[in-house]
Amino acid sequence: MDCSMRHSAAMSVVDRVAASLDGVFQGSERVFATIGAGLGDAIIDFGALTSTFETLSSGLDNEDMREAADRLAKISSALDAVGDEMAGELAALAELLAINREVADLLGRLQDGARTMTILTLNAKIETTRLDREQEDLSIFSVEMARTVKIAQETVDAHGGEQATLIRKLASACLAQAEFERHYRGKIATIAQELKRAFDIVDERRRQAARAAGGIGARSKQISSAIGAAIIALQIGDNTRQRIEHVVEALRMSHAMSRTPGSDEAKATLKTVCLLESAQIDAASSGFDQGLRHIQEALEQLVDDCAAIGSEGAQIWGAENAESGSFLGTLIDKLETSKQLMRECATASAAVEEVKSEALQTLIALQERMHSLEQAVKQMMLVGINAGLKSRQFGSGGLALGVIAEQLRGNAQRISCDAEMLMPSLGRALALARGFEAKKTSVGMDDFSADLSATLGALDVIGRRLEGAFGSLLTGSRRVKEFLGGSIAELAPQQCICEATSRAARDLEQATRDLPETPQDDSTAALLEMLWGLYTMEGERAVHRAIAEPGANCQPTPRSGEAEEDVLGDILFA
Repeated sequence: MDCSMRHSAAMSVVDRVAASLDGVFQGSERVFATIGAGLGDAIIDFGALTSTFETLSSGLDNEDMREAADRLAKISSALDAVGDEMAGELAALAELLAINREVADLLGRLQDGARTMTILTLNAKIETTRLDREQEDLSIFSVEMARTVKIAQETVDAHGGEQATLIRKLASACLAQAEFERHYRGKIATIAQELKRAFDIVDERRRQAARAAGGIGARSKQISSAIGAAIIALQIGDNTRQRIEHVVEALRMSHAMSRTPGSDEAKATLKTVCLLESAQIDAASSGFDQGLRHIQEALEQLVDDCAAIGSEGAQIWGAENAESGSFLGTLIDKLETSKQLMRECATASAAVEEVKSEALQTLIALQERMHSLEQAVKQMMLVGINAGLKSRQFGSGGLALGVIAEQLRGNAQRISCDAEMLMPSLGRALALARGFEAKKTSVGMDDFSADLSATLGALDVIGRRLEGAFGSLLTGSRRVKEFLGGSIAELAPQQCICEATSRAARDLEQATRDLPETPQDDSTAALLEMLWGLYTMEGERAVHRAIAEPGANCQPTPRSGEAEEDVLGDILFA
């Protein structure tokens, strides 16, 4: 092939390359413009995400949550105490039953004494009636004695029946208490442990929220930095488009000036321009490729940041070992179960505690009756003494009444002693019964249930308030991740542009191989000067110097790391 044909073939390559590069970056610019606009919105979205996250974390680490956690801890401790107290309940109830049996035995002796007194009173009445026939009015003694003995008899008999009923109920209560402890003591311990776990969960989530809130400021800065890096890197599209446009214009200018195919000047100009524009294409393509990587890395970092915000939010709000729902929702469900179990415990213990309450009332009544009996016994002793004194006035005729009076005094003394023997047992029984009354399990359970209801109400309010924040966090996070993922996907086809421009550069290099080496002439220098006037970026000028001015004191085409600095300079100063 002669020089003219080689020159024409090279010109055809130049025309084809110029046509292939014309507008090649227009699509990329649209993609980058869309991503840039989306990143502008993402700044607002990320700001909303971090703000929502702060709302979520502060909502978990505030006074309301601290109070709820403290209340759970107090109820748990109180239930532990109930469980410990329950260990002695059955023994105390059995002791109360045993003491009441002692009291019943002593009451039996009092009843025997009262019956004896009734018989003696009848004898005294008969004797005073005989003496009254001798014109002595002794009926007052018999009437008063009958009245006081009747009081004593009725007092002892009345309580004897109540005491027997109480003993039966206490025996039944012991069995019920044993069944209650067997069935519920472990459950009460379980409730206490569940509430302790609930406190630990709430406390841990509070501390976790506090830690997360402390790191959200640093993450916000990291996000701002990544968005800034992505926006800066997106300028590579416009810069690369300008550089390729300059290449296209340079190729067309060289075609226009090569009017004499085959001449040495034309070949020299064409060879210089092809080599120069091949280098310009390589530099622009390399910069574009690096820019794509920077954009992708920045977007991937933002995806990680977005996922981290959502993940941290899920960690402090989500339920453990559950696909959905909040830890508060799961916690509230468990606490509701505990509250229901408390109510069952309260109901089950109420029947036993009713017997305990009856025991206290019965023993209080006995104590009052013992005081009445004490007064009656004193009156009997006084009547007996008076009757004995009166009997002496009748000499031998009053001996029988004197004997009866002495027996009345002695029997009254025995009743008094038996009543005194009963009082210590009665005192111990009363102390036990009052102890039961002071620490009713059912009342305690009702109180704990009310406290737990208040805690559940507080947690429910907190949960509903924060559920919206967490929902917004997930929705916002998902929306931003979808945009970023779509943007990353749109970057992938842009790599084909680098391949196309690289092929164009290789075609230009190939075209120069058939053109002989000739020194530059004035027309070439004039064209190079015109090309210099096209440049708007320092990167273009550096390539121009390296190719068009090989003897000048200039750096060669920059390598990868150096190219990044040139690209950044072009972005900032274009």
